[in-house]
Amino acid sequence: MIDTLRVCFHAAGAHGVISAIVGKLTGSSFLVRTRRRDMQHPFFLRLPSSDAWTLEQIFVEKEYRFDVARHPVCILDAGANIGLASILLANRFP
Repeated sequence: MIDTLRVCFHAAGAHGVISAIVGKLTGSSFLVRTRRRDMQHPFFLRLPSSDAWTLEQIFVEKEYRFDVARHPVCILDAGANIGLASILLANRFP
């Protein structure tokens, strides 16, 4: 649980932690608006859910960081989940 709260804090700050705790206690989830300095627009996460872990993988652990010989013209994210990889790639390759 502590690890989950840490990830929720990194994803959405104190509001994310509170939403995760209340959600766990009540069996519900909340949409939490999240803004990152490295992204052009804010987006929403469902807390508690795997959304915060997905954000951790993509933005903190940088699993989608790779070099390309030239910028792509089109990117297709076929397994979009909540679209965080799409957001990252859209910001990286506008």
